[in-house]
Amino acid sequence: MKLIPDVKVQVELSQNSVAAQVWSLQVGRLRLLPLDTNIPENAPEDRKITYQLYGGDLEIRLKQEILLGIGGYRALEPWA
Repeated sequence: MKLIPDVKVQVELSQNSVAAQVWSLQVGRLRLLPLDTNIPENAPEDRKITYQLYGGDLEIRLKQEILLGIGGYRALEPWA
């Protein structure tokens, strides 16, 4: 997996804004763009959002789905 320099997305979750670093991973002919919230800009509780996919309680799951939907769209905008 490699870091895409300076490509981060911001998503409003609950009362605060969460940043996610975009990575690039080549799997065969496909390019995956995982989002990582474990970065210094985020509060400790927000850094855990992408720790385990579909893990945790209902609140974490909802935050993951919002981040994937909105953040995923924003991550793909430069390639559109």
